[in-house]
Amino acid sequence: LISMGAMALAVGMVVDGSIVVFENILRRLEDSRLEVGAVKESNTLLTLIYDAVVEVRVPVVISIMTTVIVFVPIIFTLPLTAAILGDLAKVIVSILSLSAVVTIFLLPPLCLILLKKGGGRQKTRGIYRLHLLFSAAFEKLKAVYLRTLKELLLSRQLKISFLVCVSLLFSLSTYLLFSHVEKEL
Repeated sequence: LISMGAMALAVGMVVDGSIVVFENILRRLEDSRLEVGAVKESNTLLTLIYDAVVEVRVPVVISIMTTVIVFVPIIFTLPLTAAILGDLAKVIVSILSLSAVVTIFLLPPLCLILLKKGGGRQKTRGIYRLHLLFSAAFEKLKAVYLRTLKELLLSRQLKISFLVCVSLLFSLSTYLLFSHVEKEL
């Protein structure tokens, strides 16, 4: 059960490095296509992916290792603490270490394979199409957020209404939390 909790805890941390590397690859690909219209011969897709990974590999590995360093001492604590939290620490250290290896060594070749399928001519195939769909959805969500925020900031009545609603929601959730959650002490 504790190992499952550790995996649930590590899920968000596992993909962080991969997201940074993948986004940097897509950014460099987009920049090179904007400059020339397609990836230059001297700057092949392989070189582009290599350069993108080299640019972010040290910060990505260091960010993963800082989290690993926090959990390693828990493995070597006193028997009672190790019995409770030792498995959690071992799972998180193992998963995050594997995540660093996958991010640096497995993700770039996968990107090369998936991005080659789309070819240099088409921008709407393979993983790049998925990236475009997510980007478009995010831009729509951002536009709605900015429009709502602008309306909220310009209208005094909306500000007061929003503040009252948030206060009521906070009060209700606090009441429900304290009235329905069992206390151990």
